[in-house]
Amino acid sequence: MNLKAIILSTVTIALAVVYAVYFTDWFRPKNIQIITQIRPMLRPGSSQGAYPVAFGLNSKYEITSIQVYPSKALATNELTPPVWSMEGAPKSNPVKAFSYAGDVPGMKPAVAGVPPTPLQIGEEYLLIIEADGKTGKTNFIAGGKSAPVAQPSVGPPTLVPLTPAGVPAK
Repeated sequence: MNLKAIILSTVTIALAVVYAVYFTDWFRPKNIQIITQIRPMLRPGSSQGAYPVAFGLNSKYEITSIQVYPSKALATNELTPPVWSMEGAPKSNPVKAFSYAGDVPGMKPAVAGVPPTPLQIGEEYLLIIEADGKTGKTNFIAGGKSAPVAQPSVGPPTLVPLTPAGVPAK
């Protein structure tokens, strides 16, 4: 082999390594992709409150932990307790979708007897999921319908008598 062939082989191998590192997912940590869906409907018997939130995942995962934190409180205090926290059994059922405060197969509340905190309309939350040694995070804003604001009353409408020609009478 001559010098030209050695240099060409070395450059080819170097380009292949650069391609593999920067343009493929082979060396990147695997993350869970989460799709947040706000369902604009209210629960039966309710005229106000936050709309249900559903989360879809890019694949089925054996989820080991679900936590939802208020983003504002988490930004100022790392020790903020989650508004919803679930933990899974060592071998939980694979899940591809779930809803906030809903039953997730194979999981139970992290603290028994503590119900999830209702979402506040317009507040931003952070969802953190752990499964199969992978982590997924996403922010979402709770949408909803608040109680109607009472409009001030201006009194009953005033009736103005009209003449036969349709002109207001004086």
